[in-house]
Amino acid sequence: MGFVIEITSRSGRVDERHVFARPTARVGRAYDNDVILADPYVGPHHLQISNDLNGLSVEVLDAAAHSHKGHQALGVGRTSIASGSELVIGRTHLRVYASNHPVPPAQAFERLDQWITAATQPFAVAVCVGICLLVTLGSAYLSSYHTLELEDVLLGALSTLALAGGWALIWSLVTRVSRGEPRFFQHLLAALGYVLVSTLFDWVVQVAAYNAGSVGVRQTLNYLANGISLALLLALSLRIAFAQGFWVRQAFAHGIAWSVVAYTVLTTMSFERFFESAPDFDPTIMPDALHVAGSESRSAFVDEAQALFVFPDADTDTEAGPNELPSGVD
Repeated sequence: MGFVIEITSRSGRVDERHVFARPTARVGRAYDNDVILADPYVGPHHLQISNDLNGLSVEVLDAAAHSHKGHQALGVGRTSIASGSELVIGRTHLRVYASNHPVPPAQAFERLDQWITAATQPFAVAVCVGICLLVTLGSAYLSSYHTLELEDVLLGALSTLALAGGWALIWSLVTRVSRGEPRFFQHLLAALGYVLVSTLFDWVVQVAAYNAGSVGVRQTLNYLANGISLALLLALSLRIAFAQGFWVRQAFAHGIAWSVVAYTVLTTMSFERFFESAPDFDPTIMPDALHVAGSESRSAFVDEAQALFVFPDADTDTEAGPNELPSGVD
């Protein structure tokens, strides 16, 4: 009666798989074993696994070597085990299956997996990076109220791509541990999608706030947009990195995202007193074409903003106010 021995990592990822048609197999460091392990804490002939009429069993051959089944220490002698049992010998993790062990049904290939697989082809990744770069450059140009140097625009766009690459690298390390493959490009596409969605949300928020003439509207919508974008990114990264249920990853992602948003709101509120004298909204960051409504013209807002920073010349004598020192007095 045959059986299968799997050598796994501590997280459960299968590193090696050995199939035996005969009823016994010996495991250890010696070269005459059926499964040879390069583990200095494993004995030369550590144990023997059998599958006979009495079922699967493990026989420890080296009394001095470390052997465990689950949380139970194994001494010298034979111990019956169930199919699918996990063993730890030395620092090596094993799983043992009978050849007739039931196999779980194949997982459905979700539409999201199909889309990600198609999008992670080299040409598709290059197109996504190009689109993200163009959108980032366009946003930097349209959102600027003064002339930007080309180097500054390119530096901002490349910094955004670098942050997306850093996010993908960190999550690919997590995915490498949990699933045995990095899936770097999948996480990169998720980060690029976040950049595109957040840029789109930012423009929608700015248009709404510009036409409403209220910085409060802009802040509120920004918090909502940032929370939604971050929750989508985290949910997608969790979907790629872990085999979790839909509601588990959604709850985890939304919990983190809205915690970050709440912290941002509280931090902003603590500094709100510093902005009490600021104008409601500075429209200089928006092009005139997006101003579809509003009681005041763009120039009126600009004049009001500039008036806050007009100071009398140092050489001009002016009448001192109640809280001002006379001219020439330090």
